[in-house]
Amino acid sequence: MNGESDAELVLTTMPETFRQEPESTIIVREAWVESPHSVCIVYDDTRYKHGTLGRRITFPPYARDDDPSSTGEESAMSMIEPLGSTIDHLREDANGISWLAVLDGGFPRVPGSDDQK
Repeated sequence: MNGESDAELVLTTMPETFRQEPESTIIVREAWVESPHSVCIVYDDTRYKHGTLGRRITFPPYARDDDPSSTGEESAMSMIEPLGSTIDHLREDANGISWLAVLDGGFPRVPGSDDQK
């Protein structure tokens, strides 16, 4: 092990997966470790006109046992897939980011932002 936390490994694996996947339409704007068990990613998807999107990815469990990089790979591949009906459940924060699956209004705090509503 190189001392990276699970969250850091998930975070570094996702953009690498986007770069390697020819079907990817994801353009990462910002990504950060939110907690030891979650990372957040703010991105544009060239297929949609909904502006900037955001996701919080939580773990464990890992996609493969004891392999946090698998969570990053699986999360990235999931983001590459079309949004489908989840597009109807986007919730916009004070920064204009449309978050997927943020049901309680507890939007992630974007680093460098003063707004958290």
